[in-house]
Amino acid sequence: MPQNLASWLKTPSLEGYAMLVSGNEECFPIQELLVKKITQLFVNAHFQSFTADRYFDFAVIEDIMRSSSLFAEKNLLLVSFKTKPTLEQQKKLSILYGLLDENNYLILTCDKLDKKDLASDWLKYYDKAGLFFILNGDISEARTFVKYRFGEYNFAIDEDALELLLELNQGNLTQLNQEINKLSLLFNAPYTITLEDAQLHLIDNSNYSIYALSEAYLLGNLTLTRKIFKNVCIANEEVILMSWNLGEDLRKLIKIKNLQKTEANFRTIAGALRIWGNSIVAFEKAASRLSYVQILEYFDDLAKIDMAVKGIRQEDPILLLEKLLTDICIGKK
Repeated sequence: MPQNLASWLKTPSLEGYAMLVSGNEECFPIQELLVKKITQLFVNAHFQSFTADRYFDFAVIEDIMRSSSLFAEKNLLLVSFKTKPTLEQQKKLSILYGLLDENNYLILTCDKLDKKDLASDWLKYYDKAGLFFILNGDISEARTFVKYRFGEYNFAIDEDALELLLELNQGNLTQLNQEINKLSLLFNAPYTITLEDAQLHLIDNSNYSIYALSEAYLLGNLTLTRKIFKNVCIANEEVILMSWNLGEDLRKLIKIKNLQKTEANFRTIAGALRIWGNSIVAFEKAASRLSYVQILEYFDDLAKIDMAVKGIRQEDPILLLEKLLTDICIGKK
């Protein structure tokens, strides 16, 4: 049975002699946190880390475990799979589970496991013992992560400030982690970060301008889109950054269109794509306003902007980007 992240972080404890953390690449900061918490539960353990590709030799791990003794240091072994364990590696892991004891603790991290994976024999160990986390990188986990990381600095954060922080970073846990580290340097602990603190130290930057612009053109608010654009897009550097962000939004819209073929509930789609907060309404309006063909044609416009930035096309990239954003707002092509 998978563990509840928030509950376990409140009272970290060991169950059995292994921990498995499953999650996609975006969940790495939470994986890293869980590994850190486990290592803190061991005293004077010998920590060793291994990266496992499909050719990884598990005999190395087996030799370490078999050579342990009551009089030696405990072994804390981390094996990070680049994807998921292959069938052959799953068999090797089943053998390793039999060697686990008070002197040998195994930590495994891998790509997100699906329902079919969960029926595999190598996971049966976690039915009776061990810790098992399936990370989704959703807004609930992000909230837990933020509160816990601030707590490590003896900080707290108001709910309004937390919501703003989550919206500005839109599910990017690595960026969230960086913002937490930055804010922790600005105040003396103990401290509660307020909405005013967040607005002062998070909004006054290019990331917020891009976020606000994104929400404006997705909503189809042409007046606000032009106002933000003219205030922040003054050189090719901003064009590059905004074009990249626009490309990410268009790719999400393509995924939304594909998912809408089989799913009518937009909030279910938003959850699957890790779209949060006010952005849910913004993406829903954009998906309703823009056709699949229009979105694909906007990618062609982005390519033209890129060529203009590089000097291949003799046009002003700022004007091209402004026209593209206008077209997106009014649903024109």
